[in-house]
Amino acid sequence: MNVTKSAIGYAYDGINLSTSGMIASFIAAGLYWIFLIDLSNSKLGFITSTNNTTWSAITDITGVVPGNYGVGGQYSVCFDGTYGHIVWSFFANAVNYLRFTPNSDGTITIDPAGIQSNVITGFFFYPEIITDKNGYVWILAYSSGVGHFISKNKNISGTWTADTGFPLQLNNSTGGYSGGGIAALHNAESVVVVYGDTNGLYSNQWVSGVWVGAVVMTGVNSFGGSPCLSYLVADNSDNLYFLTQTGVGGNIGSYLFIYKTSWSIVKINNIRMYLAFSINLTDGTIWIFGTRQTGSANIDYMTYKNGVGITGWTTLYTDTGSSPYVLNANLYINVPNQFTVIYDDSNDSYAIKVLTFAVQMPVHGKTSIGAQLKVMGVI
Repeated sequence: MNVTKSAIGYAYDGINLSTSGMIASFIAAGLYWIFLIDLSNSKLGFITSTNNTTWSAITDITGVVPGNYGVGGQYSVCFDGTYGHIVWSFFANAVNYLRFTPNSDGTITIDPAGIQSNVITGFFFYPEIITDKNGYVWILAYSSGVGHFISKNKNISGTWTADTGFPLQLNNSTGGYSGGGIAALHNAESVVVVYGDTNGLYSNQWVSGVWVGAVVMTGVNSFGGSPCLSYLVADNSDNLYFLTQTGVGGNIGSYLFIYKTSWSIVKINNIRMYLAFSINLTDGTIWIFGTRQTGSANIDYMTYKNGVGITGWTTLYTDTGSSPYVLNANLYINVPNQFTVIYDDSNDSYAIKVLTFAVQMPVHGKTSIGAQLKVMGVI
């Protein structure tokens, strides 16, 4: 597999992308975009590229200051085909929202509504953002020791007005260091959310204005502890895939939950650290990327497909340093079939680097989940 590496630079920190479960890269206006924190001032900024190899200098977004990872700031970004959307919490504070338009000259136009502050009030971590089938924006965020909260914008605009019944604290989500995921279904006016606590994982579905009710996901007690570094995507048939990495006392385990008519679980053997994943909506293949737990310089991948099952790990790339941290993965089907894997090289002054490679398969349909409006932080 032909893999191209490019170094973005040293002044940025992508590690906090890995805490949210959302993708921080997409293609818009003929450019590649990556959103990351400028460590010189803790502001959120973006870089652009015409070829996914040579990158612009970072442009900071005025007023968007999530704080850096060490002090608890997190953010998520998505693109709905017309507008970009950012959600962030400043030093684990209230959740804020901003809509913008990406431009072909590598600039962005901020929505006239400007920054929407305190769209969810409290002290929050790990905000995630998506847009649903009808263009409404949803936010999922976690408040330590309290639980997961979800909110929906009543407007299809840059002005945030919480819809009736929102923000909503999800049931059974209190306690523990907890991750989650949110995804919009393709074939129905519906959003699915997965969240957890120290007792396990739960899923809930919103369908045409009604919550179906929390479902305990089968097998969750097999790994114990509260989940983190969690990512949720839906394929074109609205099967769901939830990847979670969890650990108690430093013992890390990784699991792929799959929903067709009920939840099932696949244990990922020979575990890796700092997992990221994406989905090819053309054929439904799930791609999982990770690094070895014990100081390897390898960035590895595996795949899962319904009816085929999960593969073993294959090395995608070996860095010249050691212990790289995979932060983000996104498949750009319209490029065609091009993957971007963003990682943080801990042995090279935490430089943020990008791997690019092509997946050999036919190209049809929509772009990846990340550009669809969702995914994982670096991510």
